[in-house]
Amino acid sequence: MPGQPTDEKFWQGLAFTRVIKTRVEEFQLRGYLKANRIQAARGEKAREEYLAKFNEWVRQMRSSVVSSA
Repeated sequence: MPGQPTDEKFWQGLAFTRVIKTRVEEFQLRGYLKANRIQAARGEKAREEYLAKFNEWVRQMRSSVVSSA
């Protein structure tokens, strides 16, 4: 359960990783990390509000790039 002490060492758990292939993926990762910082500072609702706006902006940017190509 998150937030509960365990006997397991930090690096004994499975680490989830993937390779970032494009600048867009890097940008999305940065947005996700910022959302996590917002949640730590202001709570889950603030994180969800940020992600909704951020993801909508990303969709608009992607559609404008596709339509101009």
